[in-house]
This record gives sequence, C-alpha cells and structure tokens, in this order.
Amino acid sequence: MARIKAEAETHEGLEHAVEAIRNLFAGILAERMIPDLERIVGEWRPDLLVAEVTELASLLVAEREGLPRVNVLFGL
Repeated sequence: MARIKAEAETHEGLEHAVEAIRNLFAGILAERMIPDLERIVGEWRPDLLVAEVTELASLLVAEREGLPRVNVLFGL
C-alpha cells in the first residue's frame, strides 16, 4: 500500500482516489460487515473463510477466530 500511496502522490488527483478506496474497503464496508460476519462464523463454525481480495472484514474476523482466509480474484 505504501508503494501505491507514493505513486499516487506523484499524480494529481490519485491521492484522493487512493484515500477514497481505502476508506470504502477498509472503513465503511468492513465496519458494516463485521457484526454480521462474526455472527455467521459463530453459528456456522467454518474451517476457513473465502473472500474477494478487496473484502477486508473477513480478514479481521478470521484473525480473531483463528481461521485461515483464502482470497479469490474476480476479473479478467
């Protein structure tokens, strides 16, 4: 992330975009997803969590629960 931030600072407007993405994926979405994900993990007791690479709530929940987390990538 530091490399991306450094590159963004050299390009006008990109720093704002990087900050917006960080706030969305690591902030707003993660904060809203964590309570439901914790409840689901508590009820289902999975062996691992599978998540899209930009979805960060499961990273935190997996760490708290001692579960492995596997990333999947969507796209071309």
